[in-house]
Amino acid sequence: MLTFSLKARYLDGPAIDDFLITLFGPNMTEVRWTRGRYEITIPRQLTSIEHAQLKQSVQYEHYQ
Repeated sequence: MLTFSLKARYLDGPAIDDFLITLFGPNMTEVRWTRGRYEITIPRQLTSIEHAQLKQSVQYEHYQ
């Protein structure tokens, strides 16, 4: 399992969950809100396309 952090709003949690469940299936990921970031555990590395789609789902550019 791979863990990474994503800077996003607290309210973006459902969008992140929906994206990851669609991609990996139910009960295959874990998303935790920690210190203003989401700590995400997934079974494999995201491809560059998947990573871009995840960023788009939470409007990532807004946080840069």
